[in-house]
Amino acid sequence: DLEDWAKPTTTKQFLAQVKSWSSQLAIAFAGNHFLDKWTLFTIGTLQWMLQCNRCESTLEKRAPAKFPRIGAGAGMAMEATYVLSNLITSVAGVGSIKEALRA
Repeated sequence: DLEDWAKPTTTKQFLAQVKSWSSQLAIAFAGNHFLDKWTLFTIGTLQWMLQCNRCESTLEKRAPAKFPRIGAGAGMAMEATYVLSNLITSVAGVGSIKEALRA
């Protein structure tokens, strides 16, 4: 449901979904007593953002602080910043940003 940003889940469901992750990382996340299953990432893919010319607003679209009790906005902003900074540092100038996002 695209109206819900996050949905409660159980530790067992979470670990089953992230079984390809490092076991230490999955266990660290599963230890959080406010465990939510994120549904935000089904809203827009990288290809969708490129087709809709939304490259410049990726960070703000990925960082809603709807669930402050678990720091959702802050965590998502940090993740988006990390991904975008790695993409942007691979280009020579502003004109190449869209090309980097297509890579």
